[in-house]
Amino acid sequence: MYYVIPNIHGCNELLQKALNYIYKKEPNGGKIIFLGDYIDRGRQDVDVLVTVMNPPENWEFITLMGNHEQMVKWAYRREANYYDPKFYMEVFSDTRITMDQIYDWILTLPIVHLEGNNIFAHAFYDPYTEPENQIEQHVLWQRYGDGEPFGGDTGLYLTHGHTPRQNGPLTAPNRCNLDCGAPFYGQLVIGEYDHDTKGPINFVRFENA
Repeated sequence: MYYVIPNIHGCNELLQKALNYIYKKEPNGGKIIFLGDYIDRGRQDVDVLVTVMNPPENWEFITLMGNHEQMVKWAYRREANYYDPKFYMEVFSDTRITMDQIYDWILTLPIVHLEGNNIFAHAFYDPYTEPENQIEQHVLWQRYGDGEPFGGDTGLYLTHGHTPRQNGPLTAPNRCNLDCGAPFYGQLVIGEYDHDTKGPINFVRFENA
């Protein structure tokens, strides 16, 4: 079994609840796929980054890029402003991490990940294009309609975030949107996946106290 965590957006308390649950279920280690958007909007951006950038022993973290990480990349290069100036000030005032380290890490982030017939991306995936030819701007920004199916007859299943839904996670044919709006609605829903099964086998919800 492996686990998928969507948009965290600086909500470290929810992230730690989810990780504590996962670590108790898998005491010998395992794999977690993160769907991007680790920062902005919440109040604990650095705490989240320190966590996802440093997986514990025996754990594999697959950290995908989200559009908010892409915006940090642009801002670092002075191609745009920071989406959330609070993020920059938080990093600047914290000794655990530097903007240079964050930028270098962002450059390593993939935009898609495949596990068997399951595809993971931040927002979108073109099922008729090879993974290495996906267009970053589309993968990180394009939105699906709530009931829109994915993939036609490709036999693939897509899990993504990006579009927050309070009543989520939302499922459609061959697709689910895990983003339940952590910074807006105080909830984080993760997916549990089996290596031989298309799509999630279970959802687990965590809420702020």
